[in-house]
Amino acid sequence: MKKPTFVNGDYYHLYNHAIADKNIFDDPRDHIRFLSLLKEFNTNNHIELRRLKSNYKYNLVAHDFSQPYVKIIAYCLMSNHFHLIIEQLTDGGITNFMQKIGTGYTMYYNTRYESRGHIFSNSFLANHIQTDDQLLYTTTYVHMNPVKKNKNVLYDLKVDKEKLERLISYPWSSLPQYLNIDDNKNYAELKYLRPPINKEIINKILGQVSYKDYLFKGWINDSKKTKIDDKMA
Repeated sequence: MKKPTFVNGDYYHLYNHAIADKNIFDDPRDHIRFLSLLKEFNTNNHIELRRLKSNYKYNLVAHDFSQPYVKIIAYCLMSNHFHLIIEQLTDGGITNFMQKIGTGYTMYYNTRYESRGHIFSNSFLANHIQTDDQLLYTTTYVHMNPVKKNKNVLYDLKVDKEKLERLISYPWSSLPQYLNIDDNKNYAELKYLRPPINKEIINKILGQVSYKDYLFKGWINDSKKTKIDDKMA
């Protein structure tokens, strides 16, 4: 799939799978490392990638984040792939950011698991998000991944209280940040290590509707009118 031309101020859905769909996020340590890299690598400053191997502690480097590459709208990490919703802020921002993420996490993974070579099947894949409806729908699509029915069917999911509880308790997505839930006692360090989320655009699209209400009432309606690529699932 050919990548779109990345334009400053536009939104993109970025995603990637592991080679042969093997697990690349095996335990909380892996998830937390990837999320911490999303935070640390969002800068044009030079970063010594060799410091970010498995013996690297989760102490944030004192970077100047005044010139970030991107704004992160949403994210979700699954066992063998990840999703990001990104707004590009600087020329080449997405490409540079994703290159740092891919290289940094691969170095960490290969060091920790004593392996070699690539772990992702592609550099990364990207879809250009062109409308507010598509942005809102795709953001929810990303958040819904932990309760999807199967690899290719997600459009007809109805969110009930049971599914919402499962989604809220899943620590590796930005949904808790959207719902202002910040008390994950199992992984208290997430509060400091995960990347900041820019949800202003989503709140603007929703207007007076809360994101939680949209999950219950708007998702199924939007799934009927908004089409996205099944290969993302």
